[in-house]
Formats: sequence, C-alpha cells, structure tokens
Amino acid sequence: MLNMNEELISELEQQLNRTDEIASWSLLETLYVHIGDLDPILRDQTVYRGWRRLFNENRIAEHDKSTLLTMILQKADLFDGISDPSTDKVFKRSFTALLCVIMLDDQRRMGWMNAEQERALIETGIAYLSAEKDNRGYVPDKGWAHAFAHGADLLQALAQSPLLTQHQQHRLLWAVSRAFVEIDDFLYGEESRIAVGVIRLCQRTDFDWSSFLCWLKKTAQQVSDHEDFNICWKNFLLSFSRIFTFEQLNMDDVQQFITDELYRFYQTYRIV
Repeated sequence: MLNMNEELISELEQQLNRTDEIASWSLLETLYVHIGDLDPILRDQTVYRGWRRLFNENRIAEHDKSTLLTMILQKADLFDGISDPSTDKVFKRSFTALLCVIMLDDQRRMGWMNAEQERALIETGIAYLSAEKDNRGYVPDKGWAHAFAHGADLLQALAQSPLLTQHQQHRLLWAVSRAFVEIDDFLYGEESRIAVGVIRLCQRTDFDWSSFLCWLKKTAQQVSDHEDFNICWKNFLLSFSRIFTFEQLNMDDVQQFITDELYRFYQTYRIV
C-alpha cells in the first residue's frame, strides 16, 4: 500500500507526463504548496523537476506564469523564517529561489514578464540574497537545503537580466561579500557556484570594472579583519580566477590582485 506522499508523487507524475497538455492551475498550485516539502523525493525529484519540465516544455499558460510570480512576491516565501536559521523553513526559501531561477531563465527565452514584474523579481531576489543566513548543505533525512548554492544560481539568473541596473549590480556584489564575511563555513562547493554568478555580472556590457576592483579590495580587507584564515574566500578567489580565464575575460588588474591575495594566503599558511 502506498503512503500519502507516494500517492501524491504518483498522481503528480501522471499529470506531468501528459506532455501534450497545458498544465492545470490545480497542478501548479499543488507543486507550489509542496515546493519546500521535507520529503526529498517529493521535493527534489517530483516538484523541482516538475517545474523545470513544465517551463521547458512550454506547458504553463502565460497568465498562470504571472499568477505564480505574483504569489511568490506577495506570499514572501523567499523570506519565510529567514531571521531564524537552521529551521526546516530553509527548504521553502531555497527551492522558491530555484523556481525564481527557472522563471528568469524562461523570461529570457519567452519574454512574458512586463518590465514592472521583472524589476519586482529582481528587487526581491537581491533582498533575499542579502538576508539568507542558513549555510547548511545536506540535512540528514531531509536532503539538500543548500540555500547559498541555490542563491548562487539565483545570482547567475539575476546577473543576466537586461533590466538589472549598475546600482543593483553593486548590491549583488555586496550580498556576496556578506556571504564570505558574515556567514562563511561553506562545505559543499558553494564558493564555485557563487564565482560563476559573479562572472555573469562581469560579462555584462554595462559592468563597472573600476568599482569591481574596489569591491574585491574592500571585501578582502573585511575578510581579513573579521577572520584572517577564511578558506571559503580563498576558494572563491581560486574558482573565480580560473573561470575568469576560461571565459576569456581580460582584466590584468583584477587577476593581479587575486594572485597577490592568494600569495599572501600561501605565505601565511603555506597552503592554497
């Protein structure tokens, strides 16, 4: 006999497999209700993958996309329990962030948001990235919370929005600084995913390189003042430097500063 979650998964999978049908609002609402479910099979393999399938297969009506976006903004699920880290509410926040990523990717492809909607999502995303505190990765029996890894994916998506202003770009960078200065202790490669998000900012045609170098220097100083042995900041610099080269971004001042920072770390701790 199937338990309740197994029955729900079976029903959802049946509806998701009807690839010739536009998704019903009932299906979308059920997926949204279970976006942060504590059952990792339901949450990760059915709900999250379900969202990806429906958007990739163009099976969500445009008015339903707008309704979903309004729900995310009005219900403020990105901020549910955010002042109290290490609770199960992180799953709702983290997987709502991933839904925002899917929607921003779909917006670049399909262009269904108006400017007001996209700007509202950008502002909400920046506010979330500036406030998240839960740095847990894998939670026993409940799966991957991974708020900062999913937040890094959101950073990448926001960085590619044509409506992102230079001021908002600066705010995103300072949200990254906060992650390394105030949060730290990442254990599952979050630094590399954050580095990719910062690279996406650097690839913008309106990116302010002089301000970026100032940001690097100020963040490095803040990290040093707060905790000199910050392995996560070092890992970020290593990843960023390599990806920077792979993406053929040529800014000698930036690379030289990173090299100097890594050399200082090596001279102090004899590791990199």
